[in-house]
Amino acid sequence: MKQTAFSLSILLAAAAALSTLLLGASPAAAFDEEEYGRRFHEEISKKYRVYEDPRLTEIGRRVSEVAQVRGVKFYALDMGKDEQLNAFQVPGHIYATKSLLKEFDDISLTFIMGHELGHESGRHLSRQVRRNQTAGIAAVLLGAIFGVKSNTVGDYAINLAGLAYINQYSQEQEREADLFGLNVLYDLGIPFEKAAEAFKKLGGDRKESRTLNAVFGSHPMMRERIQRTGSASEWLTMRPVDIYEGNGRRIAVLWRYTGDDPMGENEKRLRADLRREMTARGYTYRDPGSPRVWTALSRAEKLDAAGLRVLGDALGAQWLMIQSGLDSRRGWSGQVVGLERMVRVPVAWKFRQPGEIVDFFQVSIENISSGRHDDLKVS
Repeated sequence: MKQTAFSLSILLAAAAALSTLLLGASPAAAFDEEEYGRRFHEEISKKYRVYEDPRLTEIGRRVSEVAQVRGVKFYALDMGKDEQLNAFQVPGHIYATKSLLKEFDDISLTFIMGHELGHESGRHLSRQVRRNQTAGIAAVLLGAIFGVKSNTVGDYAINLAGLAYINQYSQEQEREADLFGLNVLYDLGIPFEKAAEAFKKLGGDRKESRTLNAVFGSHPMMRERIQRTGSASEWLTMRPVDIYEGNGRRIAVLWRYTGDDPMGENEKRLRADLRREMTARGYTYRDPGSPRVWTALSRAEKLDAAGLRVLGDALGAQWLMIQSGLDSRRGWSGQVVGLERMVRVPVAWKFRQPGEIVDFFQVSIENISSGRHDDLKVS
């Protein structure tokens, strides 16, 4: 534990120093990802032996090619007496410790590198820094790299409230990165169970405090991740997305997804009604046919207009109709998404039948297509 604390304190100091240099005194200063990655690499190379490992380089090359993420370099890290099982990412760089390379086989490392590429692709570090500058950028960087937990917080005098706020955000990023890594395994034809095995080796069998981990742990509960990745074959290929073609259009419909219940009864009923309604209006149903497309679409609601345009182009769809937050107690909130604009459309689910909502959606899509979208609301 002392060895780990020592290594973390060194990197915390490096992160703090770099944050001062790159952000300056003003918390509103821009975060230069490329410069930060370069400077961090310089700093960590002063503290530890950083080198290119042929095996890691090849795994990184293959994963980057499949994931279509360019410009990332992979490095092995020898921490000497501070050695630990770890891998982490800063912009443009992914590091794996010497002990990690020794303990894990190629398949497990493939998932881990895919996970880290998920952080790179999602620009998670930059998003955390921009969101949490007031909570302390050094804490953000440390948490993003090493996943600070409650038993180490006191060692670094990090503000607990700020750390809890940071980790609430980063847990979502970790789940996104896990999903990204699972997609890499799928594209390479590797069983998803290998991801669960990797998590078990990383410490999933040790006893954890759910309460403390939920509040302070940067990474989601290991047991939760083991269960989720181990059962991925049951849900990753069941992505609820529909494509409709007709009337000179392709419309993509994304249905809300949760790990425990991919589709609730309300959503299933609404989905069936929508399919009947779209068929009656002259549209032909088409299955997207790709779990990778489904997974990308499942995160579409978190993307900006540019990201949605890319997804639309990939599907050949003029419009993405996205549903999220279906809850019969609170009402339903939907989004109709065009390649150029996003319009939020609130609908009172409790007072409307599925067919009525379908009618409204179709009218909404037509209105947006014709440029009339200012009054799209239902009281």
